[in-house]
Amino acid sequence: MGQVALVLYVVHLGAGKHVIFLHDIPAYAKSIIAMECLYCIGTASFKFSALLLFHRIFGSVPRFTALLWSLAVLIIANNVAEIFLSVFQCTPVNKAWDPTVPGSCVDIILAACIPGAINVLTDFITVLLPMPLVWGLQMRLNRKIQLVAIFLLSGFVCIASTYRTVIVKRLSHQDASWADVDPAIWAVVENAIGIVSASLPTMRPLYVFLVRGHYCSVVEAQHCQRCTARNSKESGSTSAESSESRGRANDSYSSETRIVEKGDAKVATAEMV
Repeated sequence: MGQVALVLYVVHLGAGKHVIFLHDIPAYAKSIIAMECLYCIGTASFKFSALLLFHRIFGSVPRFTALLWSLAVLIIANNVAEIFLSVFQCTPVNKAWDPTVPGSCVDIILAACIPGAINVLTDFITVLLPMPLVWGLQMRLNRKIQLVAIFLLSGFVCIASTYRTVIVKRLSHQDASWADVDPAIWAVVENAIGIVSASLPTMRPLYVFLVRGHYCSVVEAQHCQRCTARNSKESGSTSAESSESRGRANDSYSSETRIVEKGDAKVATAEMV
């Protein structure tokens, strides 16, 4: 929410216009730096949310837990480095919003592309890491495919982060209010999709509720009237079908018996004659 609020604020300050039309350049530059910091915090947060979910489900696998911790350390290191690059991109710091101050600034394209590429890499690893364990679960094939599909839906964040990394080459110190618009928009899109993607694996109860009209866990289903009625209806229909098939079998057996009996009677009559 803070990132979205800052985006709206920089639009008010003149985002999308050339820098010569801005009335408060220092406020604009400070807002952009704050938004970059919030972007890094947001990306780390939804990834940690996904990693904690994976740890809760598959935490009993030691090797998988070690991979989770390694990925978490990589995410923290990358995002902390990106925050420092955003805040201390110029020496002194106030040169970022006051070009007249003597000093120097880092290559903003390089400083944005390297952390962005690592961010994309961690996105793909986060999405693909639990796939082997999910596929190895002992359950029906259709249920397994549903779970894998739900986890793969979170891959939409990889598309957003990849596109943002591609367009960060448009960043510029000289005309930031014009050049930074698209990367700022896609930073918000990436975090929004990331939050939704990290929540998708836990949304099966909502899906079941929308399809069936209610949701019961395995324990609750034993005491749910709707589930009991549905199960009895299904068992009743199954019993009726089995009774009908048994009836057809009995009729067939009776007719065959009568035929055999008639045949035996004919044979006995012929022998008597």
